Amino acid sequence: MSIKLTHEEAPGIEVYFLRVTPEVAKELLALNTKGQRTISSAAVERYAADMVTQDWIINGDTIRISKDNELLDGQHRLTSIIASGEAQILLIVWGIDKDAMLTIDSGRRRTYADHLKMVGTTNHSLTAAIIGRSWFWYRGNYAVRNVARVDNAQFLGATPSHAQKDAHMTAVEKRFEITFEAAAAFGYKAYSKRPGISASTYGIAWVILSGIDRITREAGEESDLRELFFHEVLVESKSSKMGYPIQALLNQLMNLKKGDVLDNVDQLDALFTVFNAWVGGKHLETVRRPPRPIRWNLLEIPTGFKEVNL
Repeated sequence: MSIKLTHEEAPGIEVYFLRVTPEVAKELLALNTKGQRTISSAAVERYAADMVTQDWIINGDTIRISKDNELLDGQHRLTSIIASGEAQILLIVWGIDKDAMLTIDSGRRRTYADHLKMVGTTNHSLTAAIIGRSWFWYRGNYAVRNVARVDNAQFLGATPSHAQKDAHMTAVEKRFEITFEAAAAFGYKAYSKRPGISASTYGIAWVILSGIDRITREAGEESDLRELFFHEVLVESKSSKMGYPIQALLNQLMNLKKGDVLDNVDQLDALFTVFNAWVGGKHLETVRRPPRPIRWNLLEIPTGFKEVNL
C-alpha cells in the first residue's frame, strides 16, 4: 500500500492505491452496504475476461468506502477479481460520507462509439456498430445479440467490453487485411445507393465476405468476388430477368415503402441468400421468407465461410 493522500479541506478522506487479491476483494465485499445495485453477471463476466487477458487497465475509477467502513462503490470490480482469480491495483477512496452514494454512477457512461471518437476514428458510431456486430458473428451469433447462427451458441446475451472489442477489431483487421473504418465508409455509401438495408448491415456483410476466398477466375482473369457482388447490388446488375438473384433483392428493396428497412437479421439473411444463389448460379425469384421463428439452422451463411477463432 502506498502513502495515503489527504487534504485539509476534506478532513477524514484518504486516497491510496491497493493491490487487491481475490482474498482482499472478499474482505472488501463483506463491507457492502444496503441499497447497492444488483450484481450484473454480464458486467462481471466482461470485467473478469479483461482481467484474465491482461486487458484491464487503471483508468482512475475508484473503490469508494464510507467513513463507517461501508463499501459504496466497486462491487462489480471486486467480484470480477474473485471470478478471474487475478489481483489488480485499485485506487481506494476511504472516508466518504454515505450520502455520496446517491451521486455515484449518475452520469452517462462512455459508449464504445465515444471511445472510438476519442482515438480519432472516422465515422465512429457506425464503425463501433460494425465492430460490435462482428464480435457477435464470430462468436456464434447472427451479427446481433441473442440470435444464434450455430447450435449451442455460447455468447448469446454477452456484453463485450471496450477492450474485448478493441482486441477483436485488431484481430479481424490483421487476419483479413481490412479496416473497420473502410467497412463503415462502404456501409454509408451502400445505404445511400440502396436504402432498405442499413449501413451497419452492409458494413458487416462486407467484413464477413472479406473472410472467404474472394478471388474468382473468369476467362483467364482474376476478380474479387466480394467486389463483383456488391457492384451488381449497388451499381449495375448483369441481368434484369426474373429469377436472377441480384434482381430478386433489388425488387424487394424497391417494393419497400420510403423510410422502411428490413429487420437486421432479415437484412443479413437476405444478402447472404442472394450471395449464395449468385455464386452458385441458381434461380431465385424472391428473398422473402414466410414468418418464421429465428432459429440458428434457418439463417443463411455465405458460401465459403470458414469458422475462425478471433
